[in-house]
Amino acid sequence: MHLADIGTDEWWRDCCDRGIVALAAQTYRTGATFQAFDLIDIGVPEPDSPNRWGPRLLAAARAGIVEPVGYGPSKRPTVAKSAARIWRGTALAVRVMDGGAAA
Repeated sequence: MHLADIGTDEWWRDCCDRGIVALAAQTYRTGATFQAFDLIDIGVPEPDSPNRWGPRLLAAARAGIVEPVGYGPSKRPTVAKSAARIWRGTALAVRVMDGGAAA
């Protein structure tokens, strides 16, 4: 996964990381789960490669912002419902959104 993150555009990385925190906080508050494709719905632009999503979500998991809860069919229309990781936000995501610092 580290190789997929090498050369990632800094602007996109920042947009993605902010989007992950926002979606994680939202889903934590509602009890919902999400997958990478849901980030597009909240305004995160598509990366130059779909392989860029995984490293960002794994970084968020290592930071305690999200946690994996399983796999489900992808919502992305172009992948014929292949498996996608399902995530849920954490209380830390809410604190970060409310102005607190990440651990």
